[in-house]
Amino acid sequence: ITTTPVESTITTTPEATTINTSSEASTQTSTPETTTITSTPGEITQTTTPEITSIPKATTIASTPAISPGTLTPSLTPEQTVPTTIPLAHTIPTLKPTTITSMFTPTTSTLSSSPTSIRPTIMSTTVILTTTPNITTPTSTPTPVTTPTTTTLTTLSTTTITTTTTATSLSACVPIRLIRIHLISVRSTEMSVTWKVKNAQAGVSYKVTLFRGAAKMLTVTTSVKKAVFRRLLPDVKYRILVSVESCTQQRTLEVTVRTRARVFKAKTRIRNRRFLSEYRDQTSPIYRRFVKDFIEDLVSRLSSRLRRLHQLFRLRILIIGLIPGSVTVDFDIVLSTDENVTLSETREIFTDSLSKSTQFDIDLGNTTLADRDSCQPGLNDCSGNGICIRQNASYTCQCNAGFNDTSPSVPGRKCEDIDECQTGINTCSDLAACTNTPGSFSCLCLQGTNDINSTNPGTNCSDPNTCFTIEDTCALFQCLTNNGCPPKKIFKTTITLLSKLFSNELKNPASDDYKSLTAEIRTALVPVARNRLNDSTFNITIVGFQNGSVLVNLLILLNNTSNVTANTLKSVIADAIRTVDNQSSVNVAGAMPVTTLAPTTSQTVLTEQTPSDNSGFKVATIVLGVLLGVALLTILALVLTMVCMMKRFGRYFISGSDMLQRFNYTNI
Repeated sequence: ITTTPVESTITTTPEATTINTSSEASTQTSTPETTTITSTPGEITQTTTPEITSIPKATTIASTPAISPGTLTPSLTPEQTVPTTIPLAHTIPTLKPTTITSMFTPTTSTLSSSPTSIRPTIMSTTVILTTTPNITTPTSTPTPVTTPTTTTLTTLSTTTITTTTTATSLSACVPIRLIRIHLISVRSTEMSVTWKVKNAQAGVSYKVTLFRGAAKMLTVTTSVKKAVFRRLLPDVKYRILVSVESCTQQRTLEVTVRTRARVFKAKTRIRNRRFLSEYRDQTSPIYRRFVKDFIEDLVSRLSSRLRRLHQLFRLRILIIGLIPGSVTVDFDIVLSTDENVTLSETREIFTDSLSKSTQFDIDLGNTTLADRDSCQPGLNDCSGNGICIRQNASYTCQCNAGFNDTSPSVPGRKCEDIDECQTGINTCSDLAACTNTPGSFSCLCLQGTNDINSTNPGTNCSDPNTCFTIEDTCALFQCLTNNGCPPKKIFKTTITLLSKLFSNELKNPASDDYKSLTAEIRTALVPVARNRLNDSTFNITIVGFQNGSVLVNLLILLNNTSNVTANTLKSVIADAIRTVDNQSSVNVAGAMPVTTLAPTTSQTVLTEQTPSDNSGFKVATIVLGVLLGVALLTILALVLTMVCMMKRFGRYFISGSDMLQRFNYTNI
């Protein structure tokens, strides 16, 4: 027979395990040979032994033995499941006779018991396992036909399986990343999950493992990113582990989920029992025997409906502890949320059962039954970033503000912090640094910027370059520093670096680009200017950079007694800045005499008169020269006019208006 054997390992733990896989219409049900039920304080522990290994790919396994009372079978239903590889030799533990019907489509693998290769044929095989200790996997050699054939095995032998592995090149392999597990639904006896991955690849299998506490319930392999777990216990915390191997790397992700339930808190006093010291040890045989007897006695007189729910594990009685005072039993009654049983109905039925006990003398006056507060620590699975909301005997959860619920269909269990700095959902200024904090964020104005609203830091930061539009240098200094004017001469200077390219990094005084260019300009200007001006106090304050190639806004500060002019500074700065950019240009505004006090709105700040700047005198001289030239031309015109009159009339004649004195000139 040509088949591809695979492995699907089921470990039956506290609840007997059923795996329903739908990889290629395959299902599997197994029933342990022996089941021991032991009542414990927190749960009913079931001990089972077999580990069943099966079967080829595309296999349907259905076992039909009846489930005995006290047996609960959780099941996992991943979609399109690919089972793992079967071991070459595996020991089958003792099983009671069980009929297993398998239907499979063989593919490519070689079994040593059947060396002849045949075409794939749909087959139906009935396998009867006999009770045989310490033997290897049974094999059969059915005759391949087009119709199902039944073969009964009476002999068990060792089967050697040879599998072929195809090597995959990992040179350009991008490993799969598991991002998060989403909860699709969580009920009392069923839950379903899916998981989000990055760099998903076709044909990759995911291994899904279900844990209850430290006990591994089952493991299955699936090629789809979804799994459904059924036949679970209500109010039990399960852990789901998803793992994938990609590019020789093992990636894992897990989530803890508590199944839904309605839980009633009960307490009753037993008068005919004396408290023993062994009752303090919940692992002692005496404690376990007492718990078992109490639960069996209590359940025996419940209504038929509740007894049926107890058999199906939809109703559970959990002993929390035994308390001195004769013997007081503290216990929980756990009900599936799918069952419509009210608190009053539960109280009535359980009180009636306790009162009719012949084994225990119940003190009904010291018997209580009420809704449990499941919002107490340890009794719910709400996220640490969420809140628990009590709903009578149950609860729900809700994520805190600032956290995103990644599984909204099961609210408040998976709350992830919202990075307001990445999403842009923040009130920070464009000139502030945003820092994400759990559930919130904080803002801080960038170094070199001004925080206008200190009560709400980082929300209103001003750009120093906007201050540079102020003409009054004293007001400019106040805008930049929020301080009064210093006892210095201040020169407002702009340098254009034509060969430099502006970047957004130059807007941030904390960036490396900003610090680097600032240091380069300071190194180029300060030593040269101090030397040429013979002024050791010369210093500059770089206000900021703006776009336009790169515009450098800076203030030059000199002693108030300095006689250095704007033109002199411009020449010195222009020469010095060429070491930074030989295509630069410099503009220096006039200096202003300032005091240590800022001018008020009624003060007028005068511009310093510089002796070497005589442009006004030159203008006046030019104007006077023009006026004198016009006067001379006027006189010349009058002289020429009189000469012409003399030649024509033989006399000079000049006449004014009637309001002016008349003058007559005759030849003398």
